[in-house]
Amino acid sequence: NYFILGLDKHIPNYIKIIYRDMGGGSRVYLHLVFGFAFIFVAKSILNAKINKFLAFFLSIITLIILFILSFGLYLIIITPTFYPRSFIGFGVFVGILSLYSIYKGKILSSILIIIFVHYLIMFANYYGQSLKAQNDYETFRWTIMLNDLGKFLDTSHMEVESKFNIKTLGHSGVNPVIAKSKIQYPLIARLIPNLQNSWGWSESALDNYGIVGNSKNKDCDEYSSTKVLIDTYFHTIESFNPNKNTTCFLITYKNITDYKSNF
Repeated sequence: NYFILGLDKHIPNYIKIIYRDMGGGSRVYLHLVFGFAFIFVAKSILNAKINKFLAFFLSIITLIILFILSFGLYLIIITPTFYPRSFIGFGVFVGILSLYSIYKGKILSSILIIIFVHYLIMFANYYGQSLKAQNDYETFRWTIMLNDLGKFLDTSHMEVESKFNIKTLGHSGVNPVIAKSKIQYPLIARLIPNLQNSWGWSESALDNYGIVGNSKNKDCDEYSSTKVLIDTYFHTIESFNPNKNTTCFLITYKNITDYKSNF
């Protein structure tokens, strides 16, 4: 039953996300995959010792089965994730096709492989540069936020009982340069992590700067009224007191690039 559910719902979503991620300039990647698939079918027919039509039919069925299996165990999970790590199997699928296509080193497959490797190298370099750019951007956002937050911290916040009182909301987005590149490389939207958001990542990252925000502090989870300490173009910092012994700081990041990461 789970397998049928996966074929009916998960695989269509799997296909849609792959097509979406490989939009813009990345569409050449899908074209190359189809080129490898064509060579796979052609080689299967030429090397077949059975009826050529039957060989064509079986090769198509094999491609479909391999593609479905590339989704792995997510296929039979009721609610699978579609994060980038869920698509590792698709990379294996493409790898199998590309390796099969260069068997005996035909001219067409050699051309496709050269273009394919060139694309992968370009994307890998761009991805690395994007990670560096995002890290620089987040360091900038951390710096100005901590500079503002520091104005309202004192030595009492260094005590173990009181320093774990920071809650984060909102989303700071990504480096504006990366935001403009999503048309060319939509996959970047899902590959660039953003630590300045409402997840626990943001509070954990503050530990690197000597300020620890503990998302497990339930006293800071519920609040009805807050005092705005500072409201800037980049963020808003508020405070509230759930009880007389606890001060909670609420940091709301502002997305100035109108862009959200799906990491």
